Amino acid sequence: AVVSTQSTGVGIIQAEELMGHRAVTALTKSAPNPRCCSQRLYGIAERCVGLSGRTLRKLPFLAHSYSDFRSGPPTLDVFLTALRGAVDRQLEDRQNLEKRHLTSTTPPAAAATNGS
Repeated sequence: AVVSTQSTGVGIIQAEELMGHRAVTALTKSAPNPRCCSQRLYGIAERCVGLSGRTLRKLPFLAHSYSDFRSGPPTLDVFLTALRGAVDRQLEDRQNLEKRHLTSTTPPAAAATNGS
């Protein structure tokens, strides 16, 4: 199947062939290939489990804004690298917020016994 998303339609990325879900899961189990765009996209999607719908919708645009694609729409391979970075940033930000929340809600006596 050709990538037919809003991203390709508006020129954010160049259209490329991708495998369907069944094909990519079978291939990932039998012959993992870190250069296969379909497998990379599947791996990125797995990392996104637990992210909100709002965050998922923003990821392609965040990936585009974090990278420098001045020479025109990037290839899918280049875009997936940027997308993975955007996902990693969102997950890191999420962890930092959770840590801050835990730190700010820990009573002073408990913080002293925990060594914080």
